[in-house]
Amino acid sequence: MDLLREVIEADLLETLEGEYRLPVVLISPAGQIISTKRNTTDDLVGQIIYDARIVDPLSGENKIIHAPTVTVRITSLSVIPAPGENWLCRIPIEPMYTAAKSDYVIREITDGRAFGWVQFHLIKAVQS
Repeated sequence: MDLLREVIEADLLETLEGEYRLPVVLISPAGQIISTKRNTTDDLVGQIIYDARIVDPLSGENKIIHAPTVTVRITSLSVIPAPGENWLCRIPIEPMYTAAKSDYVIREITDGRAFGWVQFHLIKAVQS
């Protein structure tokens, strides 16, 4: 079983933190900023999918909406946001490592802990 977990972890490292990685910053409800991997000074990174396909309930048509989803390795996180907590996620506004960043509210968390990852479904944070 340990060998399988090692293979999965190596695959996640390449998939989520490889060539197409993007920086991710998590901000706790208390304002704690998590911008580095657990026990390192390396940037916290993951995979970001910026758009999602939905079916419009009125027309039945497929639509593409801006609804980012961030996936990160569990082993990279020092703290894992819990569902129901009011966390923010700061990500690039476009899929470039050096792009300007924008804040989003984590509206839902998909727990893939058994597989070594966690996924954050985001909505744009409203600025007051």
